[in-house]
Amino acid sequence: MLSRHMSKLRGHKRRRLKANSACDTCRDRKTRCDGRRPICLACEKREVGLACRYSGACREGAARAEPTFQNSRHASLAHLSADTPAAAPPSLQRTSCTACESPAKESDGLATLASHDDKSTYGPSSTVAFFRCTLSADEAVSFAADLNKHEDARPGLARSDTGVMMLPRRRDADVFVSCYWEFVQPVFPILHKPTFSAQYHHFWLAETSTANNGYFKSSREHAVFVSMFNIVCALGCQFSSLVPDAQKTLVAADFFQRSKRVFDSDWLDAADLSLIQLLLLNGVHLQSTRHAHRCWNSIGLAIRVSQIVGLHVESEKSGMSQLEREMRRRIWHTCLSLDTLLSMTFGRPTMVHGARNVPLPLNIDDEHLKVDGVGSQPPGSSSCLSLFINSCRLLEILDDVLRFVFIFESPSSQPSKDSDASAKNIMRRVLDLNRRLDDFSRELPAYVRVSDSEAGASALTSALELEKNVLNCR
Repeated sequence: MLSRHMSKLRGHKRRRLKANSACDTCRDRKTRCDGRRPICLACEKREVGLACRYSGACREGAARAEPTFQNSRHASLAHLSADTPAAAPPSLQRTSCTACESPAKESDGLATLASHDDKSTYGPSSTVAFFRCTLSADEAVSFAADLNKHEDARPGLARSDTGVMMLPRRRDADVFVSCYWEFVQPVFPILHKPTFSAQYHHFWLAETSTANNGYFKSSREHAVFVSMFNIVCALGCQFSSLVPDAQKTLVAADFFQRSKRVFDSDWLDAADLSLIQLLLLNGVHLQSTRHAHRCWNSIGLAIRVSQIVGLHVESEKSGMSQLEREMRRRIWHTCLSLDTLLSMTFGRPTMVHGARNVPLPLNIDDEHLKVDGVGSQPPGSSSCLSLFINSCRLLEILDDVLRFVFIFESPSSQPSKDSDASAKNIMRRVLDLNRRLDDFSRELPAYVRVSDSEAGASALTSALELEKNVLNCR
């Protein structure tokens, strides 16, 4: 009976397993593809894993079994529809995201919607842990799935083989950069506005003129600016009325991918302030996306490069201008601020410990900082740096709070619950932290303090309103 069954099997040819969807490279080469993701076996053997992308339609079963990945690396630019007043102008061009994006279930912006099956380490005092206590597992997965559906709902775009990075129309770029100065710069003063504006002006001159005006000292300096310019547009476009709300995430992601294509890891071998600024801008953008772990890594790298440059100590270098000294202080304290915020979110220790030896930056707007001499803020005018300086003071207290919480949460160093002396020490520490927060609140300047009547208001009528609301939220 067994032999009869085996004879039947020999009479049938073994069916070849078919891939649900072949990658673009195998499809173009007309070769067999096993459909493995993110890199198929054929592309892995040919050592062309970066070119392995899936833009073809997957079968319904495969779509349920595997996460959706973004596909074409160099997509042609498609015009946004301008049929309605809310639509973006036709010059806003898009390219699809590159490489394989991590599944949306991993994390949301700053990981506040990380699903329960995420195996990353989060401290019990983290923002993630708080949301996990307030949301059920099904709700967290549902939020992440909705976010994934929103980000991956991209129209199909024809591929472009030129690989040339396209630029937005100049007047659209002007609006995006203007939105960056209005909404992002007061919160994280990473750039020096006059310096960036001069580079921006000469950059467009070089793009519109056949002659190289030689403003940028090297090709590296030019490339760093191009990468930085795209990140600025990625941040600014999210506050611009030129882009409809439904497209803001998509357009910002496209600018970010353009910036990534320009970035060269060899730049880390010659660290300078511009590279740290670029890494911080990357982190600021990523903290508003679902790729919060990348934000953690980018800010960590920015801190390491800052320590290479020596921003963690107040430089006594002779001949340092007021502009250079103040920018070094701003960049370093931005590193510390983001380090503390991410530590609170993930429930992980901060990278920088101990006393903060670098003084806070002066409360002076960019245009008053001087290369020769010493500038000052005009009397009677408030600086847009007030939010950042006061936030640094607040986050310094938060850093001490986190350090206290981490020590208390540690099983090895947790004080005995039966010890009256330990309980008194804990209470004394809590009351001291609470006193410092009260002192901070009382010492806030009136123009950045939110009154009880304004606490529920959400309308932003000016940059000052933005600063007051951000500081109040923190």
